[in-house]
Amino acid sequence: MCSSDLDTVTQVATTSAYQHKIEVDKDVVELPFRTMIENDGYQQRRFTGVACTGFSLSGERGGFVEFEADLLGSGSESSDATAKPARVNESYLTYQDVKLTRGGTFNGSEVTGGDDLSAPLKSFKVEFKNNGKGVHLFGDASGNMGSIRRGQKYEVSLELDFEIEDASHRTALLAGTEYVVSLPMVGAVADGTARYTVELIFPRVVYREAKKGVDDGTLTVAAKFAVLSHPTHGGFIVRVINLFQNNYLG
Repeated sequence: MCSSDLDTVTQVATTSAYQHKIEVDKDVVELPFRTMIENDGYQQRRFTGVACTGFSLSGERGGFVEFEADLLGSGSESSDATAKPARVNESYLTYQDVKLTRGGTFNGSEVTGGDDLSAPLKSFKVEFKNNGKGVHLFGDASGNMGSIRRGQKYEVSLELDFEIEDASHRTALLAGTEYVVSLPMVGAVADGTARYTVELIFPRVVYREAKKGVDDGTLTVAAKFAVLSHPTHGGFIVRVINLFQNNYLG
């Protein structure tokens, strides 16, 4: 996904769906390359040596969950005649599929307890950046980048906007209270008992900002969190359930 991850894959029961538990791999220096093919209706081009240097995932009431990826190519480009793959019949994720819990505990597998803040949640945005940069290597006459490497540090940001009825967000900000935050998004059935799922888990966050405002006569708070590294579970975990695919049509 973000080209700097540890991906633990397990089959979901006896279904044809698989769960990916994705964690940041701090030992990765060189980002793995992908190949992407673009057909704009006029021509079809192949881009080899494409790495992902970050992504954002966001959603708001009444809308779809949106995903954006930051891609960095090596500069290699050529014509392509690969047959167009069939479109994958996956489940779109909307605001109806999103839940939010703050607090509770995370044991490495499941988040238990905590407060359900789904109803007052107005919008959310999560960003990850590995600060990858391309490197032109001596002796490489192609003119393309021979390596794409992550930066020294990765960055994770979490922003949650709420309707408010009390001062609990401000109280938590002033107290420096640490929380587990979980954002599961569960869509339609993939196969058997397995459902298309994206779950974001932050084992240790603290309020960095809680800015009060008014939206159409309703009190709101725009909360920003510092994502801290948990000594056991790290700073950020993504769990995805989907079906196996040899290729993917975006």
